[in-house]
Amino acid sequence: SLHEVRCGSGLTEIEQNAFSGCAKLTRCQLPDTVHVLGNSVFAGCKTLTSLNLPDSLTELPEKLCINCQGLGQVVLPQHVRAIGERAFSSSGLEKIVMPDSCIRLGAGAFMHCKQLRFVQVSLRLAVIPEDCCTGLKQFDLPFRLTEIRERAFYGCAGLETMVIPEGTRRIGAHAFDRCEHLRTVRIPSSVQEIGANAFGEQPKKLFGNGRLTVLASPKSYAWQYCKEQGIRVRAN
Repeated sequence: SLHEVRCGSGLTEIEQNAFSGCAKLTRCQLPDTVHVLGNSVFAGCKTLTSLNLPDSLTELPEKLCINCQGLGQVVLPQHVRAIGERAFSSSGLEKIVMPDSCIRLGAGAFMHCKQLRFVQVSLRLAVIPEDCCTGLKQFDLPFRLTEIRERAFYGCAGLETMVIPEGTRRIGAHAFDRCEHLRTVRIPSSVQEIGANAFGEQPKKLFGNGRLTVLASPKSYAWQYCKEQGIRVRAN
């Protein structure tokens, strides 16, 4: 029946599952002295609406706020370097802004966040992980990106356009599968590998009417891939 938590100054660590399953918890205030959070600290706190993450944190653990359906917004610590796997999966997040200090994003970090519409990623992020997120309408990729992994945007039905930055080398299998409203994807010549079914299992059937257009350089790997898969491609 815990409703609110205010931790006093001097607290340095909160161990895993500390508040997990506190179904009536709505607010949690953490002091700036906290340096470590264990896995699943707020897992299943479905009514949690306000969470203050101190700037002393440099890493967010796995499943930190998984299934926190009432958590619509959270401000990430300004010096955070890593966000753990499924940290905010199945939460109520609507928008997330990652500081440029972040260099690692765990798999499934924003998976099944049905209200999530916008993600601003760190400019230093080099890899978009597996099962990154669903429900998106906008996702601006960082210019240092080198890889989009398997199923990264699987099921992002609201996603309409994607510009993949120069320097990206790989797009994983099923990366944009089930992106039903995807209209335009710009793929640079630096991409040298595109996994199986990157745009779905039956692209000729799904996109044969021209709903999806890939912009690429003639004779590039992406150009040849699209020709083989029956996806409409135009010179960028």
